[in-house]
Amino acid sequence: MSWFRTRMANRQSLTARSVESLAWSVGSRSGMIVLKLGANLITTSVLLPEAFGLIATVFLIHGILQMLSDMGIGGAVIRSQHGDQEAYLQTAWTVHLIRHCVLAVLVLAAGGGLWWLQGQTDLGELTWGHPDMPGMIAFSAFLLLVMGCYSANEFLAHRRVQIYMVDRNMLISQVVGSTAMVILVLSKPTPWSLLIGSSFAPITQMMLSHRLPGPRMRLRLVPEYRQEIWDFGKWLIVSSSFGLISNHGDRLILSVLVDARTIGIYAIARLWYEGFDRLFAITSYLVNSVISETKRLRPERLQSLIDRLMLLVLCVAGMATAGLWLFAEVLIETIYEPVYHSAGPMLALFSMVFLSRRIFVLNGVLKTFGDTRSIAVPAMTSSLILVTVSLSLYPLIGLKGIIAGVVFANVLPMWLMLWATGRHVHVDWRREAAIEGTILAIAVAAIVMSPL
Repeated sequence: MSWFRTRMANRQSLTARSVESLAWSVGSRSGMIVLKLGANLITTSVLLPEAFGLIATVFLIHGILQMLSDMGIGGAVIRSQHGDQEAYLQTAWTVHLIRHCVLAVLVLAAGGGLWWLQGQTDLGELTWGHPDMPGMIAFSAFLLLVMGCYSANEFLAHRRVQIYMVDRNMLISQVVGSTAMVILVLSKPTPWSLLIGSSFAPITQMMLSHRLPGPRMRLRLVPEYRQEIWDFGKWLIVSSSFGLISNHGDRLILSVLVDARTIGIYAIARLWYEGFDRLFAITSYLVNSVISETKRLRPERLQSLIDRLMLLVLCVAGMATAGLWLFAEVLIETIYEPVYHSAGPMLALFSMVFLSRRIFVLNGVLKTFGDTRSIAVPAMTSSLILVTVSLSLYPLIGLKGIIAGVVFANVLPMWLMLWATGRHVHVDWRREAAIEGTILAIAVAAIVMSPL
């Protein structure tokens, strides 16, 4: 029956599968956001901001290492002509597992290195100086091993535009993870409870991923497929290496400038911003799958599809930005203790990033055409903008300067992405200049007006 349902699903029209996946994705990811934020509200009632500052720093290390080694294995499965073959999927899974084993070893080494450094140097009130940090970093290596065991059938579900299967598993995992975290924190309110509680979601998702339709995973490296994955991913490693600065550079800069309490409050603002942004991430996953299949089967419809997707994302992004800008402070002040209220203006300013989310569509176009090299230049530019703006403005306007760096690092590279996309599909430059000029003006005005 499972095989029959899979075959029938593959025969559904692209539109039907896209609508079904979108509906499931929006519903399940909205549910995950509610669960995660609900758990956060409960844990902030018994934990001080310092605890969240420690956890944010631990996962900052994960984010850096993940992006330094991101080969886009899922993207390779989605676009490859062999992406639904057993040997290709098992090769992709083996590469994915090896990568995460290496990352786990590096995280263990980072924990040991910090333990040694603390014994040699007084790190003061910086997050890195907290006595629990070396042990927490070392323990977190276990989470990387778990994520390395995720089945490659998750990639296969994306390829078939059956993303709802993965999102369903993620929602179940979030229920388990949030429940476990709340129970642990309420029973013993320490940063360790937060960290241990965070392991339940990936463990659950890993187990569920192996129940998805597709071949059984085993260690296998077919040289031809391994080389194809490398050829696709080598430029993504370059772009992701710079992307780690644009995605995590703000927290990395703050980790050497401010104490754990400030980072904890900043992490609350980022938690809400990233929660809403995950809804836009649906665009990234769905667009890559839909555009790839349209290019393979109905190339004459590709331009029209891209234009409609760009317009849809722009409209949704505009509404999200306006809503969060107007109500972010009210939201934070209503549901959090006063110690966290300064996160409100931070969240309002973060909302400007949503205006750049058409970039997910362009990213999907470039990956579909195999032009991963063109993604590297905007990623490098984004990193330079973040570092330059943040370090220049922080001495003048404090945390507002750091968030301004995040906003400009997302908004300005759109011009480069449009140029790269224009080599494969038509770009209406007059229209795009008007749109991007307006977005930049709105972002500048928001930074100037922010009370932060």
